[in-house]
Amino acid sequence: MSNTRLLQAAMPAERMRGAKFCEDFRDHLSMIKGGWTLTGAPLFAKNGGLVLNGTSQYASIPLGNELASTTITVHLEWIPTSAIAASQVILDTSATNRFCLSDLGGGKFGVYICGTQAHRAVYALWNAALLVGKRNVLTITMVSGTVAIVWLNGTLIANEMGVTAPVAGATTPLIIGKHYSLALYYAGTISRILIGHYLCTLAEHQAYYNRTMWNWEDRCLVNLQMRTGDYDPTAVRTLDSSGHDLHATLGDGVTPTTYPAQQKGSMLFDGGDYLSCGDAAALRLTSTGTILLTFKMTAFVTYTVLACKGNFETGKYSYLLYLNTVTRQLNAQIGTAAAGEAVTSSTYPAVGPIYTVAFTWDGSWLRLYCNGIEVGSHVQTINAVDNGYPYRISSDAASANYYLTGCVYDNKVLKEALNAVQVAQYHIDQMSRLGAQQ
Repeated sequence: MSNTRLLQAAMPAERMRGAKFCEDFRDHLSMIKGGWTLTGAPLFAKNGGLVLNGTSQYASIPLGNELASTTITVHLEWIPTSAIAASQVILDTSATNRFCLSDLGGGKFGVYICGTQAHRAVYALWNAALLVGKRNVLTITMVSGTVAIVWLNGTLIANEMGVTAPVAGATTPLIIGKHYSLALYYAGTISRILIGHYLCTLAEHQAYYNRTMWNWEDRCLVNLQMRTGDYDPTAVRTLDSSGHDLHATLGDGVTPTTYPAQQKGSMLFDGGDYLSCGDAAALRLTSTGTILLTFKMTAFVTYTVLACKGNFETGKYSYLLYLNTVTRQLNAQIGTAAAGEAVTSSTYPAVGPIYTVAFTWDGSWLRLYCNGIEVGSHVQTINAVDNGYPYRISSDAASANYYLTGCVYDNKVLKEALNAVQVAQYHIDQMSRLGAQQ
């Protein structure tokens, strides 16, 4: 089968390189929708990752042409619970056209790719670079006629095997956490796997390990993706996946009538709900920044605040993105109403469709985008003034009559000003993620 999760899970930089398969093991729903079978009821870590117990749990999915190349790169990100030992199989496929990362016997651990033993090394070489209980990044890259290169957390693992003209792999099941036929399992949290038809460099492996590749989650101050796996009802919040832990509280955190409701891939706002990240220092954008939002309206009100750090009613805010149904305009503003700069657009989102909007400022220009297309710009002469107000979605700090009636699918805040290409990529990413919901 084709990898339906590729566009949702792969980084923009990876897709440009030639990614063919990608899974970020985000949550149960996304994996099932992507074609995975989960055996043994494995759990998921709160911030993402498939948690395997090492005795009965694994995940499997049929592959199509993802291994059909003699030039292969694989990135694996995971958290092991122990050092690599005998009878462990991190991933496997089948007896024919085998692709596996497993125990090879005789005190060796190694890699098969498309039925060819491409690499093997003693456990000690692996474990010297392995970080038990912490994030690890493994990169395997190979081409016909050369040795396979294996990096683990920036360390080159010694090779004993060369590649002897491997053939392109045929359709096969990919099994995470278990041998293809034996009861040999692996305990750990699997965070991500990518398969690409290209050769990797050490620099790319290091960028992957250091999180410096172009990726939304590595660039965002806040990345609220509104997915079921990001919903934490116990703490009454939706989770920020950027790594900055600026999780968004549902409403005021104590009054259920102010809480948006979790849906499959979105939060539903009923005209009195909002999300709040508080007055986090990271959100005090005073010179450059970007606000990105994917949403759908189900009803009009006179003014609809989409995102705001400040008080819309009094005109005191750092930055603001809102809809005006009177003038039929999409508006963005930086600085206070009396001394700020604004950009408006006659492009006005209608009730029903899903839209992506972006508001950027780079110190010289304010730019407004709708569905990846620039719809307005304005020369910026001042910087935003931070006034200590919280950052909210679907409300300003006063929570007064400017709520959204509809759904929010995604919200990102960046300290940098994205360019037109990056904004367009956001639109593509969101539309591919939502897919059938269009």
